[in-house]
Amino acid sequence: MPKKYFRIIRVARRVLFILTFTAIAAAVLISAAGLRIELKERRIIQTSLFVVSSQPVDAELWFNEEVREGRSPWRVSGIMAGIHDLKIKKDDYNTWSKTISVAAGETVLVDEPILFMSKPEVVSLDANDQNGILAKLNNLDRDNELTVKRDTELWWRDRLVTRMSNPVYQPRMYQDDKHVSFISGGSLHITDIDGSNTYKPVNIGESDGYIFINKGATLVYEAGDKILALRIR
Repeated sequence: MPKKYFRIIRVARRVLFILTFTAIAAAVLISAAGLRIELKERRIIQTSLFVVSSQPVDAELWFNEEVREGRSPWRVSGIMAGIHDLKIKKDDYNTWSKTISVAAGETVLVDEPILFMSKPEVVSLDANDQNGILAKLNNLDRDNELTVKRDTELWWRDRLVTRMSNPVYQPRMYQDDKHVSFISGGSLHITDIDGSNTYKPVNIGESDGYIFINKGATLVYEAGDKILALRIR
């Protein structure tokens, strides 16, 4: 074979390498910029990003019914604009779920998920603990950001949190300021600040005091003349 053909082959290989490298680099840059190439429609689409964290951190994230690898916090990139379903699951815990709408190019931070135990565990309290907690129960300040309207509506600032069929008593912000607790219908409720994912760990009277300790992991409440405690996280 003449030498000129070898030169042509070498040049062709170099051109092919350059084209391949350029295509890969372009794909990486497009992906890093949050873009997606739609070949059928012959256009580049701006995608979105979800950053999701949960407590506990070893739970599972299900995004649009598909489990995502890793652990909290998750970064879910390349997401098309629209409505997406999120679920966070862990054995022996209540499932957290929410439907979230996202716009093109938007970064959505989902940092409110807390999974509560499906079967709270009884925690023993010694006499000193009970005395100290009782003093706190008797001196709890009213949360000025929470308001009960028309007996059954719970409002946070100027936003409706939830509307109950029974009167609402003793509303209180949870430790992370992203959940609200209150008594209604003979049960203690803990709910996301938007009223979703309601958790009811225990039956409790409207006048029975309650408080969260251990960074919200333990619920302490009055039951008649007793002070009881439950681990809820």
